[in-house]
Amino acid sequence: MLLAAASAGQGHAGPTRLDDASPLGERAEISAGAAPNPHYPKDGEWKGTIDGLVKMAEDIKGGAEISMLQLQQLMAQRQTAVQLTTNMMSKLDQTQDSIVKNV
Repeated sequence: MLLAAASAGQGHAGPTRLDDASPLGERAEISAGAAPNPHYPKDGEWKGTIDGLVKMAEDIKGGAEISMLQLQQLMAQRQTAVQLTTNMMSKLDQTQDSIVKNV
């Protein structure tokens, strides 16, 4: 069973039993004016973690940009190779045609 703060209509602030079960079958206690969990980090304690995650995201973006430039360079090299091969094949075909015409 869960314990929760009594409704304001009953006039007392002590815990009250509820018949609702938690999804995990665990018991929880909630009191009116309860202090926050001391294990939760304070607002300033997240700054280092957030800064680290931002740095990681920037590094990933920078790495992706470098990879994209390398990919573009490789695609340009591939296009050049295809173009040179096509030109060579065309020249060979023209040479064979001229030989056949001369025969």
